Amino acid sequence: MFSKRANKFYHSLIFRLTLWYALIFVVISVIAFIAFYVSLAGNLEKRSKMFLLSKVKEFSHLARSKNIDAISAEFRREAQAMGIDNVQESLLDSSGTILVSSGGGHWRVLKPNSNLIRKAIKSNEPVFEVVKLPGFRHKVRVVYAYVGNGRILRIARNLKYEENLLYGMQIIFTRVMMLILGLSVLGSWWILTRAMNRVRAVTETATSISSTNLDRYVPVSGRDDEIDHLAKAFNEMLERIRTLINAMKEVTDNIAHDLKTPITRIRLIAESQLALDSEQQETLGAIIEQCDKLLGMINTALELRRLEYDSGIIVRNIKEVNLADLLRQAYEIFQPVAEDKDITLAFEAQITGSCLIRADRDRLQRAFANLIDNAIKYTPRGGKVKIILKCPADKSVVEISDTGIGISEQDLPNIFDKFYRGDSSRAEGGFGLGLTLTKSIIDAHKGTISVESQVNNGARFIVVLPTY
Repeated sequence: MFSKRANKFYHSLIFRLTLWYALIFVVISVIAFIAFYVSLAGNLEKRSKMFLLSKVKEFSHLARSKNIDAISAEFRREAQAMGIDNVQESLLDSSGTILVSSGGGHWRVLKPNSNLIRKAIKSNEPVFEVVKLPGFRHKVRVVYAYVGNGRILRIARNLKYEENLLYGMQIIFTRVMMLILGLSVLGSWWILTRAMNRVRAVTETATSISSTNLDRYVPVSGRDDEIDHLAKAFNEMLERIRTLINAMKEVTDNIAHDLKTPITRIRLIAESQLALDSEQQETLGAIIEQCDKLLGMINTALELRRLEYDSGIIVRNIKEVNLADLLRQAYEIFQPVAEDKDITLAFEAQITGSCLIRADRDRLQRAFANLIDNAIKYTPRGGKVKIILKCPADKSVVEISDTGIGISEQDLPNIFDKFYRGDSSRAEGGFGLGLTLTKSIIDAHKGTISVESQVNNGARFIVVLPTY
């Protein structure tokens, strides 16, 4: 049960759209952060280089002098002012030998880069590099600048401030992303749920419509948006369907009632002529028989129409009914009919609970009579028809099975349709309304009816009714 609900949830439009909206928010936020991060990193790199270049400019004149002690003193003063671990200034000769330095400590591991020294001398332009030194948590940016007199000025600066700022930005971004993701999911879910509730109202109205319930309308919010347009179009369609069905009902009733009068007159004429002319007895008897069948079909069609379009008729005589007694009476009524065809008719009650139901006894008796009559009609001589009643705790199950000609696989889905008759039933009398009427009666009692059958292997009709 849980897996089905989860699967339905994962395949819902709300979930998929929420996922897409959240993904779009996240992608846009990531792109915006990357752009901001790259821009910030570029600006920090530019500022770091400008700082080193300013120091190169500051120390260039001093580095050209031959007063090594003065250069050393200035280097140490600068290092103390900015922090020994943060910056280091060195003066090198063209071979890379350190002439004077601002201090040792961790900076001893910073070895001169001969390639950059040659490049700086050749281009007479400052050359930068970023290195990771043992003992340093952060990277170091180094500049080499040729200041003349065969001397190279090297200034190194710890990048801990830039890296800490960028790392802090990553932490902030991660937290903001979590917040954005949560808000985007909640916001998208709220907006989509409100929108889908209005779509769901259209769906519920559509699924609740039946031939007996055409007075439903989809609510219109008054926002005049696309969903309101859909609701208005759906309501207009319902109105057209209602008008069409009412017209069809009126035409069907009028035709049925108009047919009854001439058919009844033909039957009366045939009866009166039969009393006067015995020589035409067989022909007149056939005319009377066919008139009776036509009248039966018309009466059944009218009753079926009332059951479908005026459900109050079928529930007006609701009473407590013992289903076992009702089926036993039906069994006794059809027993002589079965004996005439040399068919064994059996009734078995497997009662473990209450078989009391609330039903219209006459209507329900007619439904079961149709099923038993069909079972006998389509079972050849020597066959068997069995009625089984089971009454578990919350329902009553009636099975009516036979060993007759059965129903083909292509006919099974249509046997409850109005006027439908399978190929195997065309040799027998009837107009294809009995099972339709039976299903309408069972449906009106909140029950279900199903059938299992194979050609030449009989059929089994299963009726399930709620008990009280």
